[in-house]
Amino acid sequence: CGNLYHCGFGVEEDPRAAFVYYEKAAQQGDDYSQFRTGIQYEIGRGCKPNKALALHTISRMFLSIKDNKHRAAVVLHLRQQSADSLLSKGVGASLPVC
Repeated sequence: CGNLYHCGFGVEEDPRAAFVYYEKAAQQGDDYSQFRTGIQYEIGRGCKPNKALALHTISRMFLSIKDNKHRAAVVLHLRQQSADSLLSKGVGASLPVC
């Protein structure tokens, strides 16, 4: 559900609703939702930015992953987020999230 609101698939894009759904699923142990919740905290989309909660949420999720392919995907996404952050500061055009 969080992705639907995050990207506006079939519903109006709503960052706050996306965050709420991601957070609920994250609390139930869903790895992807833990990751998305952490990213939302990092960038302040649908919530107040909170770097400490972002790091805590993503770290907890990362340590729970037993599949190295999934860990690699997380690392690649984090690198992309860092690149997007630089791009949004004027180093180029920002890449889309969805």
